[in-house]
Amino acid sequence: MSPRLLAAVAVALSLVALSAAMFAPDSNVASLDSDGFTSQVLGQPAVWLVEFHQDKCEPCLQFAPEVAKVADLLKGLVKVGAVNCNKAPEICMQAQIKELPAFRLYPWEVKANPYTQKLYKDAPQVYAGENTAKALVAFATAALPHDLVANISSGDSADAFLAANATLNKVVLFSAKPAVTPLFKALSLLFRKRLVFAQAKSTDDALTASFDATAFPALFVHKVDGTRERYEGPLKPEPIAAFLEQFAAPPLSAADSATAGDADGGTGGGAGEQQQQQRWVRAMQGANVSSEVLQREEMWMLALTSSNEECREVKEKFEKTAEELVGMIFVGVLDMHTDEDATSLAAKYGVKEPCGEVLFFPLGEDKEEGDPERMPLSSSLKALTAAVYSLAPDSFVRHITAGSLEVFAQTNPLQPKVFLFTSKKETPGMYKVLSTTFRKDALFALVHESEKKIVARFKVTKFPHMSIMFPAPSPGREGEVQLTVRDFPGPLKYHSVAPQLMQLVAAARQFAAPSAEIVELGTGKVGQDDAFQTDCVDSNRLCVIGLFNTDSPLDQLKRVAAKWQRGGQFVFMWLDAGRHKAVAARVLPVVGVSPPDLPTAVVVSPRKMRCAALPEAFSPPVLDAFLDSLLAGRVRTFALDRLPSFLPGQSGETAAASEASEETEEPEQIEEEEFDLADIMSEQVEDADAVASKEHKILQADKEAEEEAARKLAEAEAAKKASKKKKKKSKGKKKSSKAADADVRDEL
Repeated sequence: MSPRLLAAVAVALSLVALSAAMFAPDSNVASLDSDGFTSQVLGQPAVWLVEFHQDKCEPCLQFAPEVAKVADLLKGLVKVGAVNCNKAPEICMQAQIKELPAFRLYPWEVKANPYTQKLYKDAPQVYAGENTAKALVAFATAALPHDLVANISSGDSADAFLAANATLNKVVLFSAKPAVTPLFKALSLLFRKRLVFAQAKSTDDALTASFDATAFPALFVHKVDGTRERYEGPLKPEPIAAFLEQFAAPPLSAADSATAGDADGGTGGGAGEQQQQQRWVRAMQGANVSSEVLQREEMWMLALTSSNEECREVKEKFEKTAEELVGMIFVGVLDMHTDEDATSLAAKYGVKEPCGEVLFFPLGEDKEEGDPERMPLSSSLKALTAAVYSLAPDSFVRHITAGSLEVFAQTNPLQPKVFLFTSKKETPGMYKVLSTTFRKDALFALVHESEKKIVARFKVTKFPHMSIMFPAPSPGREGEVQLTVRDFPGPLKYHSVAPQLMQLVAAARQFAAPSAEIVELGTGKVGQDDAFQTDCVDSNRLCVIGLFNTDSPLDQLKRVAAKWQRGGQFVFMWLDAGRHKAVAARVLPVVGVSPPDLPTAVVVSPRKMRCAALPEAFSPPVLDAFLDSLLAGRVRTFALDRLPSFLPGQSGETAAASEASEETEEPEQIEEEEFDLADIMSEQVEDADAVASKEHKILQADKEAEEEAARKLAEAEAAKKASKKKKKKSKGKKKSSKAADADVRDEL
């Protein structure tokens, strides 16, 4: 960045009033404050998908309609809520939100600590997929429990199911589907411990006859007195739930609904308490301290406490006090009363107070040999805060003068930079902690009031003062970026500054997307043509190969690669079939592509010896959606006789080159099967429903493969027409996909 550009930096106005509400009051997205989050998300035995946003977050505003759509699709299945990080920063910090919008999926199971009886939930799942309604719905419904529905496979198993648990009515669903649908899973969770659920196959004539089931799906309630009621209404969550409520046992209390948890779940409190508590302060086991604290980089405040009667009050007081520090430092609690490893740690670090002490571990991965600072467990919030300030390093703050300002401003131009103007010579503790928290996402400068030129340049009139420099779109110049300076208007406290900085960091990332370097194949250059062997075959990764007749689509492929390479699932390469015709003539038939199909892309799995080709004309959105569908297991593939070779000069190349100028032979159609994510990524699928679903898909794919082979033979003489038909087919698939989204709540 040039000095001229820096001189043109615009000083932004202070933040204005809050923007309009993110979601309409009548939407299916529940607005959650701190109390509502604790009582609803953490206190209810339901799956919650929670969206995190902030005021004036442009990406959040743009995606809000999709979130509302997700909530509509999930109504009656998964609860959807939203947290405004401006209004509930402590929740966002606890959830470790760094980008906006962000999503966390909280599990349904509310657990009870066996020692304290306080209720809690396990840590949420972090959503790292595409910001689309379809992907979010799939992510959320996957968390619904499958083990609350029994499987009836025969008359004997039906009799055993109906005879068990004589106090609760039974719900039996006859369905042709091989796996339990999200709707039936959601109903089994909603009425957990109030009704008992089972699913039977509609193909079992004896079973269906015993229930007088003639049309499917068929839903029955088998009452404890032996009589039955059949549901005749629409297949929607609300009317089905209303029907089942008539036969369900009375609702459970929070304690009865909770399951037995681990000893490290929840903290504090006396036996019999039913108050829900968010795990602001993490309960830990002494055996895990080495791996989770001492060998990790983060700063930790670790409290060695005791839950016995004499120490319970001081323990609870510390936990409440420590909640104010969550986000600034990781906080953990160990119970010497129940954990022998915690007692050993206390002896190792010289803790002699009967009710425990607080240990402070600095930033750095090797803390094993260190001697942590110690404080009494009864220390005040002010004393604990001062200890955290003292613990944070000063190494992430640069002291700036007029001579070093230009260099600092030009360092990583697209990374936010925070300027603290102060009358103090030393870095304030809060600022050290802030710079430590955001050390990987922003740069921090300290400017003393004596630096008059810088003070005047930023128009600072009082101290302390904070300004943040960040990239923003250039007005009137599409695609260009300028640096903007915003004065922070609020109090200079950690929990006020951190959420605002978090928002700016997230916004800046859209301008700093990496430009992926993609290896070109078929060039004959050392280190390039063997990249397919080293980066794909030897590493067992999925290889995305762009097949172009010019280099014009290369930039588009790079944009997609920049996004997907961060996840590590794929490696990207490309071949210019127009320039390297001999190599193309040898490669295209192997991967099932004809010259009229170019430009296109294929995905090759060397480990599975299978390939999948883009179903329509190449473009970034098409390829992006294709890769997303592939990872979701919705793309069919064909087997490869051999892996493609991109090395020029091999035997038969001249003959192949002469044929390439005419027409590449259409490859023989081979039996296709569904891409399964477990096969692609070498993961194991433990869910029995998923296995059954996969078997069903493969049977369906076998049938489709025969039809597909016949169709391909008819199209071989008209390759261009075949390409157009692929586009129409793809559009048809998209339409079906949208219909599937709408039907997710209606399937039984």
